[in-house]
Amino acid sequence: RGAVGKPIAGVEIKIADDGEILVRGENVTRGYFNAPEETRSAFRDGWFHTGDVGELDATGQLRIRGRKKEMIVTPEGLNVFPEDVEQALNAQAGVRDSAVVGASSPGSTAERVHAVLVLEPGADVDEIVRGANLQLGDHQKVRAAAVWPAGELPRTEGTRKLKRRELKSWLAGEHGRDLGQPRVETPK
Repeated sequence: RGAVGKPIAGVEIKIADDGEILVRGENVTRGYFNAPEETRSAFRDGWFHTGDVGELDATGQLRIRGRKKEMIVTPEGLNVFPEDVEQALNAQAGVRDSAVVGASSPGSTAERVHAVLVLEPGADVDEIVRGANLQLGDHQKVRAAAVWPAGELPRTEGTRKLKRRELKSWLAGEHGRDLGQPRVETPK
């Protein structure tokens, strides 16, 4: 449970020093079609750099933690995977959906864990964040939260992945659609 399994025959997996999952094998493409720059950046020394961060457990099961580009690195240099925080938030009563991004507070450039929440009517943001933070490590704790005003969070059409870049822009006040200003609340 919680693992994607062991590599199939003919596939090798290793974990890079930064936690990125690297793969090679006969079934792995040799590059991107008509994209030499992308190929050079994704393939080094015969290994495909997946962009996913994960770990191999003692039994050889691969566990994916999240996407390298979505990982939040706190000012203290600690890694926070948005999916871990979202799981804690989504388990709270009153939460329909959540997204976590690294965002800076006004007057600061350092990124902290920031939640964007879709809530049931009458749900209390402070109570939700407090409950989630009880389940999280100190470096993972939600430092600020905003309530998403447009119903469903923005997701891609096919895979339904969160559009974190759009959420981050909205939090920074650069939203393209008229969603209104984010109501940022710093939990008490």
